[in-house]
Amino acid sequence: GVKKPQRIIKTISDAEGHSEEQKPGGEATRVIDEQVASQVMNAMESVSDHYQFVKVDGYRVAAKSGTAEVAGADGRLSSIISDYSAIIPADNPRFVVTVALKEPQSVFGGLTAGPVTAEIGEFLMQKYEVPASSPRTDAIPVTW
Repeated sequence: GVKKPQRIIKTISDAEGHSEEQKPGGEATRVIDEQVASQVMNAMESVSDHYQFVKVDGYRVAAKSGTAEVAGADGRLSSIISDYSAIIPADNPRFVVTVALKEPQSVFGGLTAGPVTAEIGEFLMQKYEVPASSPRTDAIPVTW
């Protein structure tokens, strides 16, 4: 629910090899009410727990999958795009991973793009030595 300033250049190095990190200008701005953002994150994590398309051992994942038909040059629906977006770890977000596939073997984003998202998530958690998630205490039901 918070939009942070963006930057394209992370560091600048001079000829002698001295590096200076570039700070993004401006301040973070809340764009979605904190309670609403928390409810959406909880729902995404509950669905992710239930369907288990993306599992990153030791980490909580909040995710959303999608499938869409895409119009070709003639305007007719001619191809399928499936996608999966995940926030990892859900209890202390560090990364958002989105995988989109054109013409996958199956049509469901969770089944096609989900496993790729999981592999990327596992890599990121290891590479950046992200601490394991805390246990979940606020799960909401996904069936009723």
